[in-house]
Amino acid sequence: GAIMDKMKNAYQRAMERVEQLGNASEEETIRLTWMPKGQTAAAQYLNGQEELQSSIDSCPTEMLPHFLEGITKVLLQNITLPKSQDDHRRGELAVKGMSVTKKDTKALEGITSKITYILSTYMMYKNEKMNEMYEETKTKFQSRVQETLIQQGKIAPGTPVPINVEAMPEFRQEWNNVLLQFDDQYSEPLNLQKAKLEKIS
Repeated sequence: GAIMDKMKNAYQRAMERVEQLGNASEEETIRLTWMPKGQTAAAQYLNGQEELQSSIDSCPTEMLPHFLEGITKVLLQNITLPKSQDDHRRGELAVKGMSVTKKDTKALEGITSKITYILSTYMMYKNEKMNEMYEETKTKFQSRVQETLIQQGKIAPGTPVPINVEAMPEFRQEWNNVLLQFDDQYSEPLNLQKAKLEKIS
């Protein structure tokens, strides 16, 4: 019946997967073993538990490309616009870590200094401008609400807004958009430098 067919299909699919694994080249098997090891090494480095250079030095030469691929993947994931001091510290560590995985130090220096600049400028401006941006967004939103209420005849012109606009979901949405726009100015140049960083040998 239908249930037996379903079970048979599931079984066949499982067997096909096992066969594919069996056919995975030795190279692919090595990659599937050593890439995660690289990812673990990078995570330990970012948590301050491990020196990246010594992990790389102790990796067998033929496994190194896969090990480095895993490291690079995790480091790049951690180079993001920092939401906190801790993020910022990890981001800077990740940038430093990249210099251990690359040989072309000249090209590397130019890119990493740009990334470091983007991250710290972002952090500084965000802290500095945040309150100002928030108040500005709130004032604009409040006057829009006031205009609407006047048009609807609910309040007289010159009356303060009787609603707590900060509690309105529409205001939260507006504030999120402001934050996203602010982030975009930094994330675009950051992603550009990250792409260059990835390509360096």
